[in-house]
Amino acid sequence: MAETRRELQERIAATSAALKKAKAEVAAARKRQKQLEELAEKKEKAIAAFIERWQNKDIS
Repeated sequence: MAETRRELQERIAATSAALKKAKAEVAAARKRQKQLEELAEKKEKAIAAFIERWQNKDIS
Protein backbone atom coordinates (compact mmCIF):
# COMPACT_ATOMS: atom_id res chain seq x y z
CA MET A 1 0.00 0.00 0.00
CA ALA A 2 2.80 2.41 0.86
CA GLU A 3 4.45 1.60 -2.45
CA THR A 4 1.26 2.36 -4.38
CA ARG A 5 0.87 5.63 -2.52
CA ARG A 6 4.48 6.55 -3.29
CA GLU A 7 3.96 5.73 -6.97
CA LEU A 8 0.86 7.92 -7.05
CA GLN A 9 2.75 10.76 -5.41
CA GLU A 10 5.52 10.40 -7.99
CA ARG A 11 2.99 10.44 -10.83
CA ILE A 12 1.30 13.51 -9.35
CA ALA A 13 4.66 15.25 -9.03
CA ALA A 14 5.58 14.40 -12.61
CA THR A 15 2.20 15.58 -13.88
CA SER A 16 2.52 18.77 -11.87
CA ALA A 17 5.96 19.44 -13.32
CA ALA A 18 4.68 18.80 -16.85
CA LEU A 19 1.75 21.15 -16.25
CA LYS A 20 4.07 23.85 -14.94
CA LYS A 21 6.27 23.48 -18.02
CA ALA A 22 3.26 23.61 -20.36
CA LYS A 23 1.95 26.75 -18.65
CA ALA A 24 5.34 28.41 -19.07
CA GLU A 25 5.37 27.48 -22.77
CA VAL A 26 1.87 28.89 -23.25
CA ALA A 27 2.85 32.12 -21.50
CA ALA A 28 5.93 32.44 -23.72
CA ALA A 29 3.86 31.77 -26.84
CA ARG A 30 1.29 34.40 -25.82
CA LYS A 31 4.03 36.92 -25.14
CA ARG A 32 5.60 36.23 -28.53
CA GLN A 33 2.21 36.50 -30.25
CA LYS A 34 1.60 39.87 -28.59
CA GLN A 35 5.03 41.08 -29.73
CA LEU A 36 4.33 39.94 -33.29
CA GLU A 37 0.95 41.69 -33.28
CA GLU A 38 2.56 44.92 -32.07
CA LEU A 39 5.26 44.62 -34.71
CA ALA A 40 2.66 44.08 -37.45
CA GLU A 41 0.72 47.11 -36.24
CA LYS A 42 3.83 49.29 -36.29
CA LYS A 43 4.67 48.00 -39.77
CA GLU A 44 1.19 48.84 -41.04
CA LYS A 45 1.43 52.35 -39.57
CA ALA A 46 4.85 52.87 -41.13
CA ILE A 47 3.62 51.74 -44.55
CA ALA A 48 0.55 53.98 -44.31
CA ALA A 49 2.73 56.96 -43.35
CA PHE A 50 5.10 56.24 -46.24
CA ILE A 51 2.25 56.04 -48.74
CA GLU A 52 0.76 59.27 -47.42
CA ARG A 53 4.11 61.08 -47.74
CA TRP A 54 4.57 59.65 -51.24
CA GLN A 55 1.13 60.82 -52.31
CA ASN A 56 1.75 64.28 -50.85
CA LYS A 57 4.96 64.50 -52.91
CA ASP A 58 3.03 63.61 -56.09
CA ILE A 59 0.34 66.19 -55.38
CA SER A 60 2.78 69.05 -54.82
